[in-house]
Amino acid sequence: MAQDRKHLEALLNFIEKLGKEPGNKWFIEQLQKKYGRVPEIPVISSGPKIDEIYEYCIEKVIQAQADDFYKDFPIQSIISDLKQDYRRMEGFHRRDNFGDFCLSIYQQIENICNYFCQSELEKICKGMWDEPSYVKSYDENSQKTIELSFENRDSKCKQNIANFLFFNTYAEDIEKTIKEKTEKPINLLSARDKIKVVVYFVGYKTIMTNPINKNTYRPFCQLLFDIYSCRNISGAHRGKSLEKYEEEKISAILQLKSLYYFKFFGALAQFVEFIREGYSFLDKLRQRFCTWETAIVTKIMPSAVVVKINSTDRTQLLPDKLLSTFRELNKQEGEFVNVKIGDADKIVKIK
Repeated sequence: MAQDRKHLEALLNFIEKLGKEPGNKWFIEQLQKKYGRVPEIPVISSGPKIDEIYEYCIEKVIQAQADDFYKDFPIQSIISDLKQDYRRMEGFHRRDNFGDFCLSIYQQIENICNYFCQSELEKICKGMWDEPSYVKSYDENSQKTIELSFENRDSKCKQNIANFLFFNTYAEDIEKTIKEKTEKPINLLSARDKIKVVVYFVGYKTIMTNPINKNTYRPFCQLLFDIYSCRNISGAHRGKSLEKYEEEKISAILQLKSLYYFKFFGALAQFVEFIREGYSFLDKLRQRFCTWETAIVTKIMPSAVVVKINSTDRTQLLPDKLLSTFRELNKQEGEFVNVKIGDADKIVKIK
């Protein structure tokens, strides 16, 4: 190769001398045209076409993100709508449209809450409103902390689930308000109440203690309420006018808008993960607490009442502890009552 290089260098010197001779200028110009020109790279100018290509690429990325975000989500009937709102959410984030970003996040939460409140949770809620809202975390006999279980309700807890979820210090008649909410179908509850119900029953699986309530449950619900309040910043969502405290909160959020883009998305991610983990757990709640049956009063005696369970045609005596509750219902023979079946198929509650 060294010899070849010398021969080539000699050739270059010869060409250089040849080019300097009169009349050979054309020869050098031809060499430059053929070997000395750097290939031109076409310049693509910006314009509508380039913007379309860019947006298309971004849309493909966002669609892939939506698919991944809702991967293994258990509610297939609404997953298409959820993905669509997710893509809209990301699009509004890119455009720095905070109001519509909040609206599209809330629409995902609302869609999920409506699904549960229209079917999945109705019987569970009716069967558990009167249960203690907290579970036991400490065994007084052994004086040790114990594993939290949804079945091990804390009988010393002063608040039942209905009071825990619906207690409102601003209500004119707190007890009446709670009673009205528990008697209506849960799909007719307010948006905030639906959020609390879904987070408590599905997200936390009814496993609640005072530390969990203060440190995680209430702060998380408040973040979802903030999303609910901010959904109408752009005026796209029609609803009742905001309360003063909501306006003040929104004003504070807007001052930290860049932070709340991530806080609100984080809340959505946590909410979806709650649903993914808690959906199958609802079967356990149904088996344990959704055992209300319709029964007909067949015989009323001074110190005993006999009812027949419709689903099994079995007759049972009401336990003595339920007789006073039965008399308050003012039922007659031949009328129907609702009874709750507990362990060993015994009646434990009546309404």
